[in-house]
Amino acid sequence: MLYITNMWPNELEPYSGIFIAREVKHLKRRGIDVEIVFINGRKSKLEYIKSLLVIFDRLSKKKFDVINVQHSLLLPQTLLAKKLLRLKAPMIYTFHEGELSNKSAGSIIEAIFASRKWKAAFIKYVDFVIARNAQILGDCGNKPVLEMPSPVDAEIFKPLDKAECRSKLHLRMNKAVIFFPADPKVPGKNFAFLKEVVEELNKSREQEFEIITGPVLPEEMALYYNACDVVCLPSLYEASPVVIREAMACSRPIVASDVGDIGQTIRNVDGCFVVRDWNKNDFGECILKTLQYESTKGRERILEMGWDSETSAKRMLSALNQLTHSAKPQRRKAQ
Repeated sequence: MLYITNMWPNELEPYSGIFIAREVKHLKRRGIDVEIVFINGRKSKLEYIKSLLVIFDRLSKKKFDVINVQHSLLLPQTLLAKKLLRLKAPMIYTFHEGELSNKSAGSIIEAIFASRKWKAAFIKYVDFVIARNAQILGDCGNKPVLEMPSPVDAEIFKPLDKAECRSKLHLRMNKAVIFFPADPKVPGKNFAFLKEVVEELNKSREQEFEIITGPVLPEEMALYYNACDVVCLPSLYEASPVVIREAMACSRPIVASDVGDIGQTIRNVDGCFVVRDWNKNDFGECILKTLQYESTKGRERILEMGWDSETSAKRMLSALNQLTHSAKPQRRKAQ
């Protein structure tokens, strides 16, 4: 199986696409031979143009049973390479792209690439769609779709002793710690909003709040989740952020904006709150409410819904078996 992706851990961004790397790890555990073509579009947009040659070269040298493309910006090149080589291998498009719900794209080109029409133009040529959030992706015509959020490695993300985690990260115990599990330089993650909320809380409350934030090395993420009192993600848009499910697997309280599938993911989990329309007062009040919870039952929900890596790998294998046997799986939603 060949994964073609523009997200993969690398020297400059060791956290980029780490959820894809973990998915691959669990597939390999189950005996699937997986190879990677990584196109680093963040390094330069020219990499997308050059990617046709890279993809063509890899597909010409080895026969793959399935091709899994992880972003629509790599679909045209892969489809063209496949056509030129007259390959019959079935092709999966895995949809991660939360920017599809972004209503404030910065340029016409960004708006085109973030549009459903762009994706629909190429989806009709793939054989199967895995949607991290099928509601955002929308209608895929008659293509079989499996809705499956990016899985959480429950072996890595689990409850740990808060005092020990704070000690390892050199954090004081007498502060309420908020973890922002994203790069604060990424505008869509809305870190400036969270800073303003916390500044207001610190002006009016005896309890002092401290924000810890990324980028964080992947191997330290579980420490950060377990060291904090609450995980906050006030993103402007998302599809299905894996950091929310990682925080749940660590049984942490959460306050997040109601974007993507966040509301659906944390609903009915006491100690986890969604805030609509980026209301600063509401966000701050929800942060205060989380201080009543030392932990949550988020981990139980992760395992109940099958959002862990082991269960997701089984679902992926089932989809692969149907594809390689030329079956037509029905549209379904992972439970």
